[in-house]
Amino acid sequence: MRGGGHMPISNVSSIDTNGILISSVNMKTLTISEDKNTVSVGPGLRWTDVYTALDGTGVTVLGGRGSPIGVSGLLLGGGVSFFSYEYGLASTNGNVKAYECVLADGAVVEATPTNEYADLFWALQGGGNSFCLVTRFDLQTHHSPSVMLASPSYGGEEVKQEFIEGVYNFAANGHEDPKAAVVPVITYVSGTDGPTYSATLFYNGNSTSPTILGDFLGNILTPDNSSKSLSSFPMGKYHQAVLPAFQKGGRSYGSRQRFHLLPIYANKETMLIAHDMYFELAKSTFSNTEGGIIGLAFNPITSALLAATNARPGAIQGIDESPSFWIEQTYSWTNEADDKVVDNFISEFNTKVRERLEPMGVLYPFYYLNEADIGQPVFESYPDGNLDRLKEIRAKYDPGRVFTDLMPGGFKVSAA
Repeated sequence: MRGGGHMPISNVSSIDTNGILISSVNMKTLTISEDKNTVSVGPGLRWTDVYTALDGTGVTVLGGRGSPIGVSGLLLGGGVSFFSYEYGLASTNGNVKAYECVLADGAVVEATPTNEYADLFWALQGGGNSFCLVTRFDLQTHHSPSVMLASPSYGGEEVKQEFIEGVYNFAANGHEDPKAAVVPVITYVSGTDGPTYSATLFYNGNSTSPTILGDFLGNILTPDNSSKSLSSFPMGKYHQAVLPAFQKGGRSYGSRQRFHLLPIYANKETMLIAHDMYFELAKSTFSNTEGGIIGLAFNPITSALLAATNARPGAIQGIDESPSFWIEQTYSWTNEADDKVVDNFISEFNTKVRERLEPMGVLYPFYYLNEADIGQPVFESYPDGNLDRLKEIRAKYDPGRVFTDLMPGGFKVSAA
């Protein structure tokens, strides 16, 4: 079954296998309850659709940070949102109130934390697509009359140290103001001299210069564009503004894509090691890749985000609450002939960087499903006992393995 189609893992939606493709493209339920406490959304929506509908209502939900991201994939994988620093991962801490599900036997049921399908509800908060087809998500709203955003860029390698310093400071201290979020990105384009540094800054409030984001607004880093303060931007309008980058004519539109995840504890020395090893290898092996654009997104994961994720007993991910970085490696290229170049790059970098970092004890033991690459140990990184429970729930609701054998794509609990 295909949702938004954002995850760049071959066959994750099982569209390359023989059989029937169930597309959710027309499953676009979007209703707001009269009291504005609940938003019900269908799996065919992208977060641009959801946030556009919520503009002007004074409420929001936890959804994707990128315009083309689909509703179902984000939520079934856990979901990092701009609002996660305040409320936890998008599927946890009561952010999803109910799932309408079609089971393998065709029964349509609603899973909530307190009804007879509470075990299924628990599994769907980060267990992926092994259990059922979700046809509706009921989401908890949060008060958010105004949000502020900016997209500063900072230049080339001359700002490396300052950029790493600012990103580290946010990971270590971001819990002091969980209304803020940062998406720091370092990008290398094949054929250029070196990487460039930029960020997306977010604040759930009306401050144009939040103290917690000061390092990115002049204290340490000086933006080299007009983004020296945050501007009021409805979430839907923001998503619409950045959507063209992902559409025809956008820089990576139609390119081949890949993700790979490197989770580490927050540590400046570790960040610099990963940074330098990555871009030194990029310059030597990726410089001639046709249409090549690769990068490191040092996603800062604060203790506040993790505490909110774990706030309710039995959280499926059960994540260590130490500040960390879920470093998303992104790869984009245009020529199929370069597939092996990318494969070799990913293998060489990740093997070498892990060999370097493992003796330091800085490898973080959790793999976020939505940014992981095939073969990475997502479910194995969940707390002891949770994987066994996921397998039991899968067997209970799908004893014939419909959603495992007939939908083999993506991360499957039975394969962990």
